Amino acid sequence: MEEYLQNLRSLRSQINDIEEVAAKRSVEEQSQKTAIETLEKDLFSVASETTRLNAESKELEKERAQICGQIFEKQEKISSLENETSTLSQSLELLRQQIVSASEGLQEKRMYFAKIMEDSIFKLQQGHDWLNSYEQKIRTANLVEEHYSPSSEMNLENMRDTMGMSYKKHIAQVESKKAKYEELKARKSELCDENAKSKQLMVELKQKTETFTPALKALDVEALEEEHKALLADEAGELEYLKSLDDQITQLKSVSHGVKCGCGEEYMVELKG
Repeated sequence: MEEYLQNLRSLRSQINDIEEVAAKRSVEEQSQKTAIETLEKDLFSVASETTRLNAESKELEKERAQICGQIFEKQEKISSLENETSTLSQSLELLRQQIVSASEGLQEKRMYFAKIMEDSIFKLQQGHDWLNSYEQKIRTANLVEEHYSPSSEMNLENMRDTMGMSYKKHIAQVESKKAKYEELKARKSELCDENAKSKQLMVELKQKTETFTPALKALDVEALEEEHKALLADEAGELEYLKSLDDQITQLKSVSHGVKCGCGEEYMVELKG
C-alpha cells in the first residue's frame, strides 16, 4: 500500500510536470503564432510597399525619359538660337558697315552738292554781271553809231565779235552746268537706290528678329533705328540741296533782256537750256 501511494505521488508529480511543460509549450506556441502573424503582416506590408515602390520607380523612369527628351529639345533650341544669334550679329555688323559707308558717301555728296550750289550762285551772279556788261556795251555801240564814221565801223564790228564770243562762252558755261545737273540727278537716283536697299535690309532684319527672344530683339536694334533715322535725315538734306540747285539753274535759264540797237535792230539776250 505504501508503494502504491508512493507511485501515485510520483505519478501526480510527473503529471504536474507534464502539465507545467504543456502550459509552457502552449504559451510558447501562442507567442510563436503571434510572431508568425506579425511577420505575415510585415511581409504583406513589405510586398505592398515593394509594389508601390516599383510603380513609383516606373513613373520616375517615365518622367526621367521625358525630362531627358525635353533637355535634348532645349539643347537643340539653344544650338539653333546660338546659330541665329551669330547670323544676327553678322547681319548687324554688315548693316553697320553699310550705314557707315552710306554716311561717308552722303557726307561726300553733301560737300559736293554744297560746292555745286556755291558754283551755281557764283555763275548766276556772273550771268547777271555779264548781262549788265552786255547792256552797257550795247549802249556804247549805240553812241558810236550815232557818231558814225568810217574809222569807227571796224571798232564796232570788233565789239560785236567780242560780245558774240562772250555770249557763246557763257552759253558753254550754261551747258556745262546742265551736264552737272544731269550728273546730280543720276547721283540722286543712286542715293534713292541705296536708301531703298537699306530699308529692305532693315525690313528683312526685323522679320528675322521676330523669331528671337525679347532680349535678342532688343540687341542694338534701337541704336540701329536711330542710325537709320539719321541716314534718312541726311537724305532729306541732300534732296533739299538738289531742289535748291534745280531752282537756281531754272532761274539762270530764265534770264533774258531786250536790247535795241541804234541802227533800229532789236536784240533779245537770253540763256537757253
